[in-house]
This record gives sequence, structure tokens and C-alpha cells, in this order.
Amino acid sequence: MNQNDKFDMLSVVAFGIHTKVRRMLEEEVAKATAEADLRDVLRPFFFYEYFLDPPVVLGEDPTPAVAYAPFLGRLAAQSEFMPVPFLGGYKAAKGITPQELKELSKALLVEGDLRVPATRSNINTYWSEHVVFEDAITKSDVLRLLYRFWRDVELSLPLQGTRAQVRQAIEQCQAELEDDDKKPYVEISQDFADYSEGIVSISAGWARLFAAEGFKNLLVRYASESIESALREFFTCIYPWLRNPAYLRRPAEAKDRLFELLTCSISSRRVFFGELILIYPPIGNPELRARAGKRLRSVLHKAAVDLYVPMLTLYENYAGETDLKREVFPELAPHKQDSADADKTKWKDSLSPRFEARRWAALQPFLSEIGRVGASQTRMSAWPDVIADTEFLDPAANPFFRIIQFIPPETVALESALKKLRRALDVGGDPAELLKEVQERGSALAKCLDTEDERVGVAAWSQAFMPYCEKIASWKAGVANAEVERLRRGLLNDCRRATSVLSDMEIALAQLWAHRLAVMHDEPWAVEESLVFEEYLIASPGMVRCIREAMHISHTLSTTPKKRRVQTALVVGGPGSGKDSMARLVRVFSPGYRFGKQSTLNMGMFRPKELAVPFLLGIGATLESGVKPDRAPFGLVGVLKQAQLDPVGGSAALGEQGYSFILDELNSLDIDTQGALLRVFENSELVPLGSMTKDKIAFLFVGVMNEDPELIMKKRALDGILRDQTLFGGLVGETLYEMFRNQRRLRDDLYYRLARGGEIRIPDLRERREDLPILTYFIVREFLKEISLEGRIELAVYEELLDPALTWPGNVRELQALCRRVVDAALADNQLAPDGRLEILRSHALRALGRVN
Repeated sequence: MNQNDKFDMLSVVAFGIHTKVRRMLEEEVAKATAEADLRDVLRPFFFYEYFLDPPVVLGEDPTPAVAYAPFLGRLAAQSEFMPVPFLGGYKAAKGITPQELKELSKALLVEGDLRVPATRSNINTYWSEHVVFEDAITKSDVLRLLYRFWRDVELSLPLQGTRAQVRQAIEQCQAELEDDDKKPYVEISQDFADYSEGIVSISAGWARLFAAEGFKNLLVRYASESIESALREFFTCIYPWLRNPAYLRRPAEAKDRLFELLTCSISSRRVFFGELILIYPPIGNPELRARAGKRLRSVLHKAAVDLYVPMLTLYENYAGETDLKREVFPELAPHKQDSADADKTKWKDSLSPRFEARRWAALQPFLSEIGRVGASQTRMSAWPDVIADTEFLDPAANPFFRIIQFIPPETVALESALKKLRRALDVGGDPAELLKEVQERGSALAKCLDTEDERVGVAAWSQAFMPYCEKIASWKAGVANAEVERLRRGLLNDCRRATSVLSDMEIALAQLWAHRLAVMHDEPWAVEESLVFEEYLIASPGMVRCIREAMHISHTLSTTPKKRRVQTALVVGGPGSGKDSMARLVRVFSPGYRFGKQSTLNMGMFRPKELAVPFLLGIGATLESGVKPDRAPFGLVGVLKQAQLDPVGGSAALGEQGYSFILDELNSLDIDTQGALLRVFENSELVPLGSMTKDKIAFLFVGVMNEDPELIMKKRALDGILRDQTLFGGLVGETLYEMFRNQRRLRDDLYYRLARGGEIRIPDLRERREDLPILTYFIVREFLKEISLEGRIELAVYEELLDPALTWPGNVRELQALCRRVVDAALADNQLAPDGRLEILRSHALRALGRVN
């Protein structure tokens, strides 16, 4: 995905979140202004964000990162007039000399700027380009300082860092500020910076003198590549506070403060995605300033953790899947039918050189183990030389491949050996052999950790785990039971702490990408089927909770046939809420099933109900002749039996993979058939109707329902009323309970058996309005693709769709119908942009909503 396309789509993905966070800030300001001493001091405020491409992984060079501001144009257009520095517009500054830039800046500060009406025509003229800064972390004063705080705090903290150590690291960073970094800030106080689990924020006054004088240096610094973007940001966010009377209401004691600046990193403990910037009026009183800053900082921290970081994490995964599908699989498409041949060289030769066997052999065992269990016993002390090949890494150039280095080695085997040794010492047995096993396990772990490796991840694990290995190596036969148990518990706790440096989402996606890359050479089409995010763009911020739940289900397939059991999960959501996509995600994040075969069964089609059980389970009866004593077999192979007979296959890297079923519209299945299905789930056995043969199965069943299970089970009403001893006697109550129980449309025992494996409840569209922009973008794009057109959607269209008055009872299907009417309105006007794209405007959305003629 090229950078321009990525920025276009990312701005749409982030539009709903940006709108939501602005409302959160407005609500917090409204609460603050209810206090007499904070009345009106926080109005107006400017809020915008920068996203980095690519995001920076801890320990990597941040120089190539490009900063992108998607909503500075939206901020500029919010007032009646928007600033333009001179008649030639922002583009006129491109190509002039640094000295000319200094003269220009001096003239602008004295004479003022040109302000034009914020009309659609002017916005298209002056704000059609993205605001992009090359080498942003090295050149931007604020972003560079924020990144340095984040990097230095994370690198200085041990895995088991305490709050005091965090404070010490922040103070050290503050003390090391260079003079050039201090110039923008006024009164750097103790609360200048804050840290919380990967999020760093900076709060300080912005010096009025620096804003006026530093503008010249800013223009010169960006003159070679980002001069237009520097001008846009300055005239939108800083210049109004210098010149516009509306922003000059500074208290006397804050005369040196142009405004208050609060910037918050969009980051986890290992990945830096960008920053949030909040500008609000200067406050002279230190106590009042601290109180206001604390309020607003809490909003930005919450927005970064709950909204921006998950959204950008999912979006980077989407971009990685898109690149992989566009770059590699078109090369394989002509040979897809050849994949069934015994000789696979035909299509293997068509694989991109990045996946050539020679390159892949060194990484495959390691990546495969990470993909299946989330950690590795065979962890390498250093990556093979091939990993430095940028061409090799290109299809996986996303953070999740790069953060594999932060996944700790598997320590379960060592912990288990220590536990056995402790038990042997406890009963007074001979621990010699067990001690030898523990020392071998410790030696294997030590080999996985290379303290001389420069990678941050390996260094961190070495710091945490090498002392345990050294202690084990020094043990003699007389080691004490308590000492063994103390070391085992310490190792277990530190392993948990080590894992916590990555979020649950980062670990799940890194594991998924490791597994994909491990099998790419041998089973590319299994990888293609796992690209669910690329197909459905489940990068929606409103679905983060549901996606996390799907990641946590993570079903595995037992390596011991006798221990294999049916695995289950349940997805519940209203019509058109995205249930099918979420059901596929359950499989993708279940290592034992993600590359296996999958079938979707529409349970509403198993009609008539008398044939539902034979269709599902099959028939194993026999026919007995009335004349001859012999019996002729009569059988029907059911759907589940067909799946059992269908070989799943798998390469060495792929490992054995289980079969998955999505049971769509499960609530439409006959109640009696649900009972037969329950026995399959509970016993993990397949018994055809009329047969005495039991076949052990280990399928993954994901049930999908479009109604609330509690309602169709009638559980609440029955439990609350019929069993109430004050209303009915015990026998009468139980009799009525059983009578009404037969009127159910869902067996409660089937529901609980499915939900036991994991339940995901998808919110309706009205409860996740932040998804409306990206859903609209993709729906409109698909409609236009049908007629071979490209379109450009005005941001005001999304604002209309985010109107709280719209309740979206039909969920995504209602949105699809509305988008069709919007496209029809745009086609009727036939308004094309200069680049030939169809312009879809606010007026078209209003017409589709029936708000104008």
C-alpha cells in the first residue's frame, strides 16, 4: 500500500475517533467551567494528532518515520475563515531560499495573513494535500522530545520496574534536556511529564517569544521537503494565538505564555505510533494550571490507551495483510490449481524470491513454534543473516513481525522440571536425575539468551532470566526444597512480567504473523484464507473489545488423540452487525485451527426438522430383508462425517490443523435437533442415527446468533416468576416451568456449552458510531467500483452520518442502503473533481437522509 493511499484511508479510520475524543474533551471542559475559578479559561482549544509511518519499534532508528496530520485541514475549516499566508497559497513557499523564508516570515508577523472564507472551493484549493513531515522525530521540537521521553523511560526500566523507578527515569530525562529543547517551554515544573504503561505526556506553557522567533527557524528547517506542511500547521495552530484578538485574552501573570500545550504519545511499551496535541488558553495561577492540566491529561491518556493505540495496531495489521495479498498472491494465482499435484515445484517456483526455501529454512522452525504456542523453546540467540535483507522482509514490513523479538522464550519446561524436583525433595527421594534435568533445561534457556545481542528484547530477557540460569548451574545435590520453590515462583512471576511488555493484541498479532510466515513457503493458500482483516477491514475502533475477546479464545488442538475434544465459541449480534466476520476471526486466532479447512452451515436451512439430524449426523442403519436372513447396509453420510473423512493435511511447518464449522443462524435450528448437537459438543463423539459406532472428533464449532440468547431461552422470565415460591407452590411451579420450557427456541444447556468456550457480543452500529466513517468509505468504494468510478468523499458527509439523531436500527444493512442513495445523488449531480473522481458532498448526504429536497 503506497503512503498516499495509506494516509487517505487512515484519516477515514481515525475520523470517528477524532470526533469522539473532541466530544470527550468538550465534556471535560464543560465540567471544569462549572467551577468558578476555571470558568471559561479552557475555551477555545485546538485538538489534533500526528500518526507515524512506519510506527517506530523500541530500539529501532526513528529517522525514516514520516508524520502525518489527518485533521489539521478539518481544524482550519471549523471557523468561518481559514488562514492562507499569501495570495499564492501554501505552495508558493516551495522552492524559495532560506533567506527569503526569513524575510517572508518577518513580513507575515508584522502585516498579518490573508484569510479566506472556509468554503468547499477554498478548502479544495488550499488544503487538498496531506500535511506530512519528513524526518519528523528528528526535526519537530515537540515530537522529538516526546519520543525521547518514551524511549528513555522504556529503555531505563527493568521488566519489574516500580513507580518510583518510573519517576526517577522521567526526572533524569528532564534533567538532560538540551537548551534548544527548553526554549519553547515556560516554567518546566515537576508535573512537566507523566508516564503510564507506555504512554508518555508532556504539559507546559508555550513561550510567546519562541513562537514568534522560532517560526523563522522552523521554516528553514523544513524548507527542503516539508515547507508547505510547516506553514499549514503554523498558520492554523500557532499564528491565531499571536495575532487574532479572539485568542489574546491572557491573564497578566501569564504574559509570557502564548498558550498551554499538552501532548500525549500514542504508544504501547514497545511501539510508538504518534502523538496527540491539545492547545488551550494560558493559565497564570500554578495551582489552577495544574488542576486543569490533570483533567485534560486524563482524557488524552484514556483516548490513547482505549482508542488510538488499538485502532492503529489493527490498522497496521490491515495494511500488512493488504500488502501481502497484493504483492505475493497475484504471482501464485495462475498456479492455484496445481497445488493439489504431488509435484508442487510448478507453483513453488512462482513464489516471490522473498519466500524462497533457502531463505526460509533457518527461520521456519522458530516462527512455527512461536505461531503455535506463543513462545519458543528453540529461540535463537540471534536472527539469521537473511533477516537483514529488506527485500525479504518487505511483505511483512509491519510492526508485528518486528516485535517477535520481544516475545519471551518458553519457560514452561523449566518450571515443570523445578516443580518435579521440589516434590522429590519434599518426599525425601533421590533428586539426582531430576537435578540434572533442571540444569539441562536451565542451560537450554541460557542458550536462548545472548547478553551481547544489541536487540532490546533479547537484552531485556537476559536481564530478567540469566540470574535464574546462573543460580541453577551452581546447584549441588544438597539443594534445599524451599530454595527450589522460591526460584520456581520467581521465574514464573518474571516470565509473566516479561510478557506484559507487549499488549494482548500485540502478542496475538505477532503470533499470527509468525505462524503465517512459517507456513508461507509450503501452504501459501492457507495463509491467504487467514487474511480476514484484509477482506473485511476489521480495523474498526468500535469493535476493539470484540476483537480482543476473539484473540483470547485462542483454541488449540491437542497433540494426544485421546485428549482431543470439541472446541466451541459463540458470536451474538443483531442483523447486519458483522457476526460472520467475527466468527472467522475466532478461527484465525485459534492456533490449532487457523490454517485448517472451514465450512459455514446455515442452520435455518435444515428443514424439515425430521431430516435435520440425519443431514447433520448421518444415518448408520441397516435394511433387513423379509425373505433372506442377510442384512443390507443403508447409510447416509452426514455433514459432520464428511468433514471427518476430508483429510485436513498440513506441512511440517503448518502442523496438524483441525476442521472448523461456523453454525450460522443457530437460533433457527429446531429445538430437538439442538439436543442432538449438544451431545456432539459434550461428548466429542459423532454417532450417526441408528448406528452403534462412535467416532472421536475434535472440530471447532462457532455458533452465530442474531437474537439475544437470554430472551429466546425465556430464562429470565421463567426463573424469575415460575420458580417463585411465593407465587406458585413447588410442584405447580416446576410443572409450569417445564411446560413453558418447551416453548423455547434455544436450549439453555446448548447455549452454555457453546459460551463455555468463549462468547462475543457485537454491539449495534448506534453503539459504535466511530465505525461509521470507515464503513461508509468502503461501502461507497464498492458501489463505485461496480461502475468503474473512483470517488472522493467530503469530510462533512461523515459528520452528517455521525449525527446522534440517527439510531441505525438496521445496522450495516441500513447504512448500505443509505450509501446507495448518497452515491445516486452524487451521480445525478455528476460533479467531478479535477482529477476525474466523483465528488460526494454533504448536500448528497442530506438529500439521501431526506433533510433537503
